[in-house]
Amino acid sequence: MARQELDKDIPASIDIHWDELSQRDPGEIQRNALCAFHPPATYRLPLFSEPCDVNYEERMIIPAHGTSLKQPRFSYLVLLTYLLQAKDIPFSGKWVTEKELPGGDLFFRGLHALPKKELARAFGEDPKGFLEAGLALGGVPTQSGDASFRIHLLPRITWELILYRADEEFPADITVLMDSTASLHLRYDALWALAHMLVSRLTELKQG
Repeated sequence: MARQELDKDIPASIDIHWDELSQRDPGEIQRNALCAFHPPATYRLPLFSEPCDVNYEERMIIPAHGTSLKQPRFSYLVLLTYLLQAKDIPFSGKWVTEKELPGGDLFFRGLHALPKKELARAFGEDPKGFLEAGLALGGVPTQSGDASFRIHLLPRITWELILYRADEEFPADITVLMDSTASLHLRYDALWALAHMLVSRLTELKQG
């Protein structure tokens, strides 16, 4: 995507994140976000197992392998928020739903509900395809529901997605579990954006 076209898709409010990132200590960012730093101004970290370069001098995010950045509006929000917010705190090992995060029951509803229904519509009758799509993004299978996988979305953000296929009584359903530390590393609007990115990637794989 050309820089001029990209700028049209990135909200001006992102500029404040670039300003803050340029003033932060790279050593602190590396330790907190578990990423690499390449002087003079580039952080490298994986998003869906694909390395991305975040350059705060050029104010650009570029996939390291030269592929096109998908959903740049969400990608910029997620990666910049993560670099600025992530903390040097390990996984707790306690798996929770988004609504079990502090205040999550108030945020993740209505327009901010995670797009689980979209994913259930796409894969509700296709557990095998659901698992295959998850593995294609670097996930590993787990043993829950009719199909499930655990996936590292960012170095400190890991989710488990569980599919329950439709039956005579209930429609297909998706459960999303995340480590209870997720809200320490990403604020809720960025977690919501990350969910939309993941659902988009999974449904693209099914269609492809």
